[in-house]
Amino acid sequence: MTKTYRFKYKKGMGLSYERQGYIYFMCRNWNKLTDEQREKIKFCADNDAAPYGDAVLYHVTTGASLTETTAKYYLGINTLYRALEKFYKRFPL
Repeated sequence: MTKTYRFKYKKGMGLSYERQGYIYFMCRNWNKLTDEQREKIKFCADNDAAPYGDAVLYHVTTGASLTETTAKYYLGINTLYRALEKFYKRFPL
């Protein structure tokens, strides 16, 4: 059975539902993006969410839960959430 993920709006980020949804679905379709788009997203994760860029990229491209991501990268949930907030706010169009 395939696990399905769904978009969950995060009110505390200060971004609109539409903007968060755009970023979420753009990242979840990682395999369908062009190399240029992937590089922009990776650059944003590495620079804006540093030093947690790998964890942020894993979370947004795989749809893994916050708990799963924090366990894999040995982070606190609040730390990952702050890194995600920076990533979302500086996401390239």
